[in-house]
Amino acid sequence: QEQAIQSLRASLARGNKRVMLYSPTGSGKTTMGEAMVRGAVAKGGRVLFIANRKQLVAQASKHLTRAGIAHGIVQAENTCRLDARVLVCSIDTIAVRGIPDDVTLIVIDEAHAVAGSAKYRKLLFKYNRVPVIGLSATPFNHGLGAYCDELRGSLFQELVTAATIRELIDLGFLVDADVFAPAEPDLTGVRTQRGMGGEIDYSEKELAEAVDKPS
Repeated sequence: QEQAIQSLRASLARGNKRVMLYSPTGSGKTTMGEAMVRGAVAKGGRVLFIANRKQLVAQASKHLTRAGIAHGIVQAENTCRLDARVLVCSIDTIAVRGIPDDVTLIVIDEAHAVAGSAKYRKLLFKYNRVPVIGLSATPFNHGLGAYCDELRGSLFQELVTAATIRELIDLGFLVDADVFAPAEPDLTGVRTQRGMGGEIDYSEKELAEAVDKPS
């Protein structure tokens, strides 16, 4: 975790504005996000932690409370403590209300959703001076690295990998996985026949016997 946090800070220091943190489920993604929030606040900054569902807004707020990080909420009727240095926000709400002028860091939870969201893209385009850290266990959506004229660069400029699933399994943090995938059936000897419409197809009875096997 500490190495990933240092890599995030180094990427921002190199001038990157939008950095994605890939961290598999169970590796402490939120904890690493909290460390970045603490660092920004310690320097006198102001942070937005943005989520795209109200359940995730509530979850983020609980995490920050347990971590001892004072914060407010910007989410429809649940909005409160707007003067806090850290605000947990719903993207739907801030897409309408905008963000405070003094924000120095934006953290986006489930950031793989950014590419497919007009609200997120508009936010990044409008406030492109503000550094953004995206958190995701599945940063593979089409368009995350695509060039945008509005940004004069890609949506996310660098991917920081905290750990791989294999590494976490080897270290004992995740249970090893048995992977099952479909196999190509052996259709040798399965006869074909002409259907009532004249089409050629396999014999249903023989085909069923050929594919009804554990493999």
